[in-house]
Amino acid sequence: MNISSKANRTLGFVRRNCYFCTKDAKATAYTALVRPVLEYAAAAWDPYTKSDINRLEMVQRRAARFVFRDYRQTTSATALINQLGWTTLADRRRHSRLAIFYRAYNHSSAITLDCLQRPTRSTRQTSDISSFINISTRTDAYKYSFFPRTVLDWGLLPPEVRTKPSVDLFKDSLPTCC
Repeated sequence: MNISSKANRTLGFVRRNCYFCTKDAKATAYTALVRPVLEYAAAAWDPYTKSDINRLEMVQRRAARFVFRDYRQTTSATALINQLGWTTLADRRRHSRLAIFYRAYNHSSAITLDCLQRPTRSTRQTSDISSFINISTRTDAYKYSFFPRTVLDWGLLPPEVRTKPSVDLFKDSLPTCC
């Protein structure tokens, strides 16, 4: 995967040039130089195979070990990441997809969701206007593409999260797991 290779090269550059810096400076260098490589247009190319996801997460694990200068096998890289307050890259990509979908849902994006909207019926029950049709797929490549995947994630969100008044409040209220 080209993204993980490029991010590893950038992390190597940061390691060579910030070796004697403080933990805060190293963490800032990672978030300013390496993480943007891992997240650029990630909503569009979000990987779905376990091996691709692990390749990307390994870059962040290496960065956490570098920040703390702790390369022992007995130390948990996940604990180091949690200590730094970093969320997983998979969660960050999911939040990015949902934020784009939120913008489209609130008509503040060029993306329209009209064809995904559930048809309304004239019944006594009120239909949820924020519910969308689950898209049926035949291939994994399409199943894990932006719309089918994000529609499922959107449906799992509680209604009070979906109806936040701004994108920032929406992002802040998203759960970190799922």
